[in-house]
Amino acid sequence: MKAPRNPDAGEETLTNILWFASSNFFRQLLGAVTAFLRPLLLSPEQFGLFSLLRTLPLYAQRLHFGARSGLRYLMPLYESQRQTRAVADLKGTVLKAALAMNSLMAAVLIGVAAFATDMAIELRVSLVLTAAFALIACFVDHYTAELKGEQRFKLVGLSNYLGAIALLLVSLPLMLWHGLYGALAGQVIAAGVVLGWMIRRQIAGTRSGFDWVLLKTAVSLGLPTLLFDVALMLIRTADRFLISYHSGFDALGYYALGTMIAGYLLNIPGATREVMEGRLFGELDSHSQTEAFRRFAQQPMVSMSFTMPWIIGPLYLALPVVIGQFLPTYDPGIVAAQWLCLGTWFLAVSYPIRGVLVANRWQMAALVILGMALCLHIGLSWWWLSNGLGIEMVAVSTSIAFLVVLAGTWSMTLLRLAEPPAGLWRDILLMTGLPLTTLAILWFIAEIRITGSPWLDLLIQWLMLGIYLVLTGLMAFWLGVIPPALIRKLAKIRFGAGAR
Repeated sequence: MKAPRNPDAGEETLTNILWFASSNFFRQLLGAVTAFLRPLLLSPEQFGLFSLLRTLPLYAQRLHFGARSGLRYLMPLYESQRQTRAVADLKGTVLKAALAMNSLMAAVLIGVAAFATDMAIELRVSLVLTAAFALIACFVDHYTAELKGEQRFKLVGLSNYLGAIALLLVSLPLMLWHGLYGALAGQVIAAGVVLGWMIRRQIAGTRSGFDWVLLKTAVSLGLPTLLFDVALMLIRTADRFLISYHSGFDALGYYALGTMIAGYLLNIPGATREVMEGRLFGELDSHSQTEAFRRFAQQPMVSMSFTMPWIIGPLYLALPVVIGQFLPTYDPGIVAAQWLCLGTWFLAVSYPIRGVLVANRWQMAALVILGMALCLHIGLSWWWLSNGLGIEMVAVSTSIAFLVVLAGTWSMTLLRLAEPPAGLWRDILLMTGLPLTTLAILWFIAEIRITGSPWLDLLIQWLMLGIYLVLTGLMAFWLGVIPPALIRKLAKIRFGAGAR
């Protein structure tokens, strides 16, 4: 096995993860404020409709048929081979293809709004605003993909900061004045601000050239990954359509509070995956198949398993108090939100597998597993909703689907390796034991209510959870799950800041 080409790659990767994750955390923190204001300023029905419309741009982001995903993977390869012309042509080709498909979708949405005679005016205007957002986001997403392909995560981080600030400053007054229209218009304006900043920084601009061969290459590489992501997105969003059909937009509004929170919880795992996949493709020739799996899937999955209690635990305990005190209208969504928080554990831990699947062209085989998880999710949700069991059981169904994705893709990948990676059984035990232990601890602590004050009880619960979290942190350090380079990097940031 060859040594990695860059001896500082590990520390550089950690720097990128920390920078990207911190900017994502800031974006999600301000986004959480904005998202908290939405249910506060919108009725459950309006919030449910907003949640449903917000899924349309998510689908629009995938209308490049995998070309943008191929861009992410091909750029590091072409750069390492010094094919500068191919990189430039690839950028122009992918941008034009994605823009053409997003323009078509925007035209369809505007056409539906214009010619559907029985549609309420509120929905017509909302569709037009959604179409505008999808078009602007197409540009932003493309230029962001270029930055990620070039491993320029600091600029990606800056765009995250800017977008979060713009969304908060714009959305608040607009929602106060115009309700649902303001919430949708705020997204359009915030995306426009980020695009303007990219143009000013010369990140964005015209991309010349169009090459059918490059498009075919990018699509052939990226389409399996796109289908994989679309299947995951369907698992994450199908419940919204089922709830709106069976129970209406009010129930969807209660449920959307949990989906919003779950989206924020996936921020750190998503940031880690973005950085690690770029490094994986830069080092494909440096490791065996089994070693690549251990480095870029198995180890990050164990690390994520130790991270999730810190992310999920405090929020799980706080939800009943925070929603009950500040958003009492949304009390019916508390239990569903807690289940969705727990379910994100399995999805977050499964994230690192995607890079290995892409590197080995195993995405199509994994699609069978995701398809089974999706069918199971839809079937269980439909059955439970039809029998009046409510949104809580839909959240349970979502969690089960995420668990199937994790167990299925993990097992499939292991079966395809020539030999088992080092430390396999220890890591399986850790990834199995941690969620079960954490669930039991959270259930026990959540039952402790001794003061009669919800805030004091929450403080006591957090203190008890803190003991468990410290123990998991010490265990992670003892097992070597926390990389020494990460400790050095955090110390450098901490003491460097203190010196200044």
